[in-house]
Amino acid sequence: MKEAGTAEAWKSDVIRAGEEHRPSAPWQGPLRITINFYLPRPQRLMRKKDRDGPLPCLGHNAGDVDNLAKAVMDALQTDGWFRDDSQIWRATVTKEYHGKGDHPGASIWIQETDE
Repeated sequence: MKEAGTAEAWKSDVIRAGEEHRPSAPWQGPLRITINFYLPRPQRLMRKKDRDGPLPCLGHNAGDVDNLAKAVMDALQTDGWFRDDSQIWRATVTKEYHGKGDHPGASIWIQETDE
């Protein structure tokens, strides 16, 4: 078992969460990917006056959006979703604090394209 909070633990979580959606064979063509990260919301943003929904995450301790996306793409490639992450020609990535009452996580959407 991977130590919680590590990059390897995160990659394992991504693989486990996507098991039932993984294609039967790696995609071969061009791909688009959209990743929305929902990071732990600090207590200072949980006040009544703070908006309920997700908030932009600009904190230095939250990680760079490109590094977060690379970890997801590496995990998906390792798990056989596609041959190589060079197939991804368009990536849209957001990094937000999760909404009040929600939990940290990510939503990942991949689409094969004819581009």
